[in-house]
Amino acid sequence: MENRITAKVVYVTPEEARRLRQTCHFERQRAISDQNLTRLALEMRNGNFVPGTTVYFAVLPDGSMLILNGNHTLEAVAASGVPQTLVFIFNEVADIEEAGRLYGCFDIHKARTWVDALRAIGAEHKIAMPMKVLPAVGLIMQGFEYSTDKAEAAKSRQARFEKMVPYTEPAAMLQAALAGSPRPHQNYVTRMGVMAVALETLRYQPSLALEFWQAMAHDDGLRLGDPRKTLLRYLSSTRASGSRAAFVMARAGMQAWNAFFKGKDLAHCRPNVMTHIVILGTPWTAKEGVVEEEAKLAEIRHQASQMDDLFDTGLRVTEGGTETVVLYRQSEGPK
Repeated sequence: MENRITAKVVYVTPEEARRLRQTCHFERQRAISDQNLTRLALEMRNGNFVPGTTVYFAVLPDGSMLILNGNHTLEAVAASGVPQTLVFIFNEVADIEEAGRLYGCFDIHKARTWVDALRAIGAEHKIAMPMKVLPAVGLIMQGFEYSTDKAEAAKSRQARFEKMVPYTEPAAMLQAALAGSPRPHQNYVTRMGVMAVALETLRYQPSLALEFWQAMAHDDGLRLGDPRKTLLRYLSSTRASGSRAAFVMARAGMQAWNAFFKGKDLAHCRPNVMTHIVILGTPWTAKEGVVEEEAKLAEIRHQASQMDDLFDTGLRVTEGGTETVVLYRQSEGPK
């Protein structure tokens, strides 16, 4: 039997999407991915979902239908509550075995990568260092803080591409700042977390940020205690990688930038003591005194950790804020 294929454009409501999922379910299909479903539903709510996305049906001789591709799309329509214009493709098959063979072909199709998508929209020629800027923008979209919901939202390609537009000039400035600097230093600055901080500072404080990142990358006689030197030393000694490490490195970049912005020295980068996202001179600000409070806590903890008679240190949260608790061996007491 020769296959007959037809197609039509359908305006699918959440109710219709639920009905199709219930009546046309293909038992042999893979389980629904919660992460993929969340991403698609967010795209629909934000108006970023691609209209005309296809849903592929196998039509059996008795007229019943099986969804071979597009289950996540229909689930997302139902979950988001936002109707979508989709294209339904109907392929008449001889039996369920033929439907299964078609389904298997969908699962092995090669997905378009971020690189493919960037090339398709021409972004690789419009923005400097696109494959470095792209993950950094994703980190910014997550608010520099890891959570499943934010991570899934940042996976929307359309949203990420739109968010990249304001960073066209900052990316070009950073590329110019790095030009001619040692390759390892360029690699440090273009790590996801550090890159995200660099883009934000260059966006809102272009002159000062250009001075900061250019001097850091070239390190032409930076003295010890200079926040740029301190950040460079920290990054050169840190080998952590991955998305979670990026959040830590971003905080180290923030500490160095905040000290430089205030004209203060910085002896050590201690990103783990940061409890607030603060990039001075940008919209990323917190309540007055937070930066000073965290810097003070970091220094107290560092000094206490150097004492031989130290018993323990900790943080106590009170209604008035956070205070450091330093405990010593009772037999000796503090020196």
